[in-house]
Amino acid sequence: MKDHQPIVVLALAAALVVSLLTTMGMLGQNIPANELHDFQAFLNSHPEVRTDLNKNPNLVKDPRYLQSHSGLNQFLQSHPRIRSQADANPTAFVRETVLYGPENQAYMQEGLQHLQQAEAILAKGLGDKGGHRVKAMELIKQAEREVQLGINYANTH
Repeated sequence: MKDHQPIVVLALAAALVVSLLTTMGMLGQNIPANELHDFQAFLNSHPEVRTDLNKNPNLVKDPRYLQSHSGLNQFLQSHPRIRSQADANPTAFVRETVLYGPENQAYMQEGLQHLQQAEAILAKGLGDKGGHRVKAMELIKQAEREVQLGINYANTH
């Protein structure tokens, strides 16, 4: 069991980071965070829609686009507050929800701290576990860099 402990810790840390990176605050006072989180989850499962909206935010209210992307249309119909916000200002809505989300930097900082803790725990291990422990540590360092870049980006935009 001890041999698997670093891998379990890594898996938990990775799951936490993914959760923290997709957890969103509130875009507007009228939209609950859980609905925005649901929209991010929708976009994560429809990367082509994310790409399209990134290129042209007005597609979020284009009837022809919505007709050809029934999943997005259904999502917006079942989330009227999101639809209202998107219709009112597509560019701001897409900027906040599609491009980088209204992240609370405290969550990004906390995620970074958890990654650093996972890295420290794995560093205490012995052996490379067939290369997996070493690879996991490399991936954690990469994730730390990405989180820091996200923090820096959000702080400057």
